[in-house]
Amino acid sequence: SPKKGDFDHYLSTIAVPQVRELLTRYRPDILWWDTPTHMNPERTRPFVEQVALRPEIITNNRLGPGTNGDTATPEMFVPATGLKGDWETCMTMNGHWGYNAADHNWKSSAELIRLLAKICSKGGNLLLNVGPTAEGEIPVESVERLREIGRWLRVNGDAIYGTTAGPFDHLSWGAVTRKGDR
Repeated sequence: SPKKGDFDHYLSTIAVPQVRELLTRYRPDILWWDTPTHMNPERTRPFVEQVALRPEIITNNRLGPGTNGDTATPEMFVPATGLKGDWETCMTMNGHWGYNAADHNWKSSAELIRLLAKICSKGGNLLLNVGPTAEGEIPVESVERLREIGRWLRVNGDAIYGTTAGPFDHLSWGAVTRKGDR
């Protein structure tokens, strides 16, 4: 077993072989990284070599330095004017990525809906984190918000689904999306 803190040994004997298995045995169309901490070009290179086995695969920009991927993934903020190319903001419903029983600082459904509209108006997608409990249950607060967002989308989904960035860089009063040439 690797020594505690032997990150390079872990990468070479566990992580890289697992990525190779995923890419050759399961052949996914999308691979989302979440690994830029402690990565450098030397550590990133073996993963880039593995991804070359599936040149058509879609990846994000979180493998490490020098690897842009196909999609940008800003975390916990919305770029002021969006980004060029495909992107999605990664956001939590409260202050934590995983379940945290002590975190009661939930964003309201209205705030999450405004966030969704704002991101879509800038040409992005929203990746909204839901952290299950240790028992695998989705917290009631998350369920409530997801249901409210779903009700809003049933009425207003045409303004979100299949849209692109609106024509305005900034509006003080809301968000505008575009669909087709309208």
